[in-house]
Amino acid sequence: QSKAAIHAEVRETLVGSSLGRQLYLERKCTGLPAPLHHQAKWISKQELVDKRGRFTREGADDYCPVHWKLHDELVVCPKNKALKFVVDIDDELLVACGEECKWDLSSNPKYYMDAKPLPDDLPALLSREEAAVVPEDQLECKGYCPVTFFDGPEKQENGALLPIQTALRKPEKDEEQDHHQQHIRVWVVAYAGAKYRMLDEAKTDRFMRTPWKFRGLQLPVKLPFEKEKVDINALPLVGYLEQTVVDGVTDGLLSVGKACPRFPGIGNKESALKYLALYLRATNPKNSPVASRLYAEAFDRYRQACELLTRGCSGPTLPAALPLGHELVEQFVQAKQVGPQEYVKG
Repeated sequence: QSKAAIHAEVRETLVGSSLGRQLYLERKCTGLPAPLHHQAKWISKQELVDKRGRFTREGADDYCPVHWKLHDELVVCPKNKALKFVVDIDDELLVACGEECKWDLSSNPKYYMDAKPLPDDLPALLSREEAAVVPEDQLECKGYCPVTFFDGPEKQENGALLPIQTALRKPEKDEEQDHHQQHIRVWVVAYAGAKYRMLDEAKTDRFMRTPWKFRGLQLPVKLPFEKEKVDINALPLVGYLEQTVVDGVTDGLLSVGKACPRFPGIGNKESALKYLALYLRATNPKNSPVASRLYAEAFDRYRQACELLTRGCSGPTLPAALPLGHELVEQFVQAKQVGPQEYVKG
């Protein structure tokens, strides 16, 4: 940063601190809730700890009194070094989870201060290191996500419910070895002397807000079969293909049968093979985002070129001949001259 930018940043910080201090002192003198935004320079860390209000447990997080009063939800307030969401009410420091809740708390402090006490048991999200050493047999619900089980099975298109076993879900074991998706051990919450493992971050947030809803769930007698990790390289050829490419090839063949591609200037067999190759390349899940976009564009151009020969063939009669110079005729001639190799190159 330049000297001017640093000077402007320091000046803005000092002005904000001075104005915030004036507002804080004015509201304290009149007995009104006083915001502590930009007051970190005038209050010690020990004072912040000693004056924490009734919605903070020692050694735990701050819970939003607005959500607790209105919705009976334990919403953890974000940490903020500038004390942006902290309000001083009668020498008791309360923390809101956002600007809107802070405004509600300051507007009607007596209403939210009159909320019922926090429950004795509060949920605690375990760190990655702590969750990694939790044995599988010590997880409640046998390691299944209690939130998905509480929500129940999804409905089919005809309105019928799927079996209850479909609501029993847990993170895939393969994700345990993935550095970017360590969900299998990360989302573990300790609550009321038990440990629960959630499917993802969204389910964890729901559990942390109302953990008492998901306590004491009774699993069905019949549980889903556990998926065991298989060494793909040790499988025979047929098993290897079933575990790796069969789904992609099946989808590709179905797409070929539905499209019946015919590229200008080449036969049906070669058109179908190139269509299948381009489809598999475009839908490869290991592609990078840039490669996925480029391969998808190449496949789409090839598919559009193949559709030139299917113009208006859905009815019982053949379509009328197009005159020379027509846009479709020009596209057909150009595709025939270029050939399918250009599309294969991407």
